[in-house]
Amino acid sequence: MKKIILLILSGFINVILYSQDTVQLRKFQDSLSIANNDTSRINALRKIGILYNGIKPDSAIYFTKQALVLAEKINWIKGISQNCLNLGAYFSTISVFDSAVYFETKALKAAEIVGDKNRIALIYINRGAAYTESQQYEKAMPDLTEAIRISEEIGNKDKQARASQGICELYLYQGNNNAALPWGEKALQLAKEVGNNELQGTSEMSLAGICMEKNDLKKAEQLLLDAIPKSRAAYKIDVV
Repeated sequence: MKKIILLILSGFINVILYSQDTVQLRKFQDSLSIANNDTSRINALRKIGILYNGIKPDSAIYFTKQALVLAEKINWIKGISQNCLNLGAYFSTISVFDSAVYFETKALKAAEIVGDKNRIALIYINRGAAYTESQQYEKAMPDLTEAIRISEEIGNKDKQARASQGICELYLYQGNNNAALPWGEKALQLAKEVGNNELQGTSEMSLAGICMEKNDLKKAEQLLLDAIPKSRAAYKIDVV
């Protein structure tokens, strides 16, 4: 049910996103014409990739790969981590999960050198999601639990919420609604605390599906009605 609703929403959402991002896209494209082969050019390419995410996946991958090549050329470790993380997300979007795992793993190595625990937690969340989607469940859980451990260590409730939702979805993929339920509830509560409306929508979608399986249709309807306006990017994997 969740996937059907999101497919219906995605066409409408993409039109909105395209119109809203046109000005920003032109801005970053203009900046490329004057940027040197340095971090400013890498960032412009990366941001163009982000704007294309969910609209033109091939373009998102193309510009982000250009950014990665340049980051590797000048050995900018932070840029390597950022762009590999995003490439992993984009490949997950088009269901090329072996490439998603490859780039997230590469991102992790760079992020560990930089020591950015927020990014490390996000990489584990994204790679865990890729493992879940590709039914490599035994690999997904260690990544997601490590994301929770790091997020709790640094006090980042937003990442805790994302990782909790990831575990909820992992259990849902395995048909274990009872195990999924507390993680979905935890994700929703944390998302509310940090004001992450999009994640609230995602969690509510998952919980609505569980309620449907339990034949609690009234609660499922309430969750869905609350979730739909919040789900602008619920189908996206996180990028930076």
